[in-house]
Amino acid sequence: MIKTTSNLQFEAILDTEQHENWSPKEAVDKLEQMLPTLNKPILIFSQTSRSAAFVVLLYLAKRTKEDPNFEARINSARLFKITATMGMDFTSDYYKQIVSEVTGEPKLEKPPVPNIEPKSWIEYWLAHPVYKNWFTAGQITKPVFPSVESAGFPVVVNVRSGKTYNGNPNQEEVTLVNVRENTGTYGKEVKKLRQSKDRLEDTRIDPLKPKRYVSENSDRNYESRNENDFGDDIGYNEEKEREYFTEYGKLQYLHLPIVSAAPFTKDVYETYRDRLLELGSKGPVLVHCAKARRAGFLTILAAAQQHNKDLAWALRRSRELGYGVSEETNPVVYETFVGVLGTDCSDGDRD
Repeated sequence: MIKTTSNLQFEAILDTEQHENWSPKEAVDKLEQMLPTLNKPILIFSQTSRSAAFVVLLYLAKRTKEDPNFEARINSARLFKITATMGMDFTSDYYKQIVSEVTGEPKLEKPPVPNIEPKSWIEYWLAHPVYKNWFTAGQITKPVFPSVESAGFPVVVNVRSGKTYNGNPNQEEVTLVNVRENTGTYGKEVKKLRQSKDRLEDTRIDPLKPKRYVSENSDRNYESRNENDFGDDIGYNEEKEREYFTEYGKLQYLHLPIVSAAPFTKDVYETYRDRLLELGSKGPVLVHCAKARRAGFLTILAAAQQHNKDLAWALRRSRELGYGVSEETNPVVYETFVGVLGTDCSDGDRD
C-alpha cells in the first residue's frame, strides 16, 4: 500500500507475513544490507517504535566497532544511556548479551534504567517521556484513547488554543491528508478559510495523487475535514476534544491553552504552574498540543520544578527531545527557562 499510494520506497526488515522470529542481530544485518539501496532520509518503524530504536542503535554500535572513521559513534554505555533517556528498558540479560556481542565489549552489569512512571507508557508509543511522571505528545486522536488508558495515563492536559482568544476566532489548523500545513486557518491573505474548497485544492501537497490516497471511497484526493483529530469545518475544535473525553469517561482532561502564535514567556508558564505541579504530585501527566513543542517547553519546566532540576538539565533535556532551546536558537524560550529556573547549575545533575 505504501509503495502504490505514496511512491515511497518500502522494505521490510522483519517479514511478518512469513512469521519470522524476532532476532535483533539478524535485523541489524538485514538493515545493513538494505541501506545502500535506500534513498535518504530513512524512517525505520515498528509496532511501538521500541524494536526499531534498538535495531538502529545496534547498527550504529556495529558500525562503530567495524569502522574507525564512522562518525556517529556509540558504545555499550552510550547505547544504554540513550535508551534509558528514551524511556525504553533493554537491561535484561538477553539484551545486555546482544549488545555485548555486537560491540565486542564486556556485558554491562548495571546499565541505567529508565526513571519513568508509568512503566507501561509505550502502550501509547506516540508519547515522549520527559522525566519520571511527565510526558508529552502531539495531538491525541479518537482511535488511540484506549491506548492512552492502557499505557497508564490518568490525566491528559491539552495546551492547544481554544476556539477563541480575546474574543476573536482562534482555531488552530487541523492535519489534513495531502494538504499543506502552516498556511493559516482563516486565510488572512486570500480571505478564504483554509478548509474552503478553493484553498484546499490550491494547497494540496501533490495534486496528482489518486483519490484512494485518502480512502478507498474518497471522491477527492485530499482530506477536507478530520473528525478523528477533533476538527470541524474551520479547523481544530477544542470543544469537540473536551466532549469526547467526557464521553469516553476514563481519563481526566484539563485544558490549559497556550496560543501557538504567542511567545512562550515566564508569565505563560506561571499562569499554569501551580495547577501543573498539583497534578504532577499525584502521578503521571501527559501533556499534548499539536506537535508536542509547546507541551515540551511547559512539561520540561514543570518536571524541573517538581523534581528540583536546574537550567542545565532543562536545556539538555530540550535538546534530547528535539527542541534545542538555547540563547541563539530560541531566545524567548531560553529567557523563560532562565526566569523560571535561574542560572545556578550543579555539574552533577545528569540523570
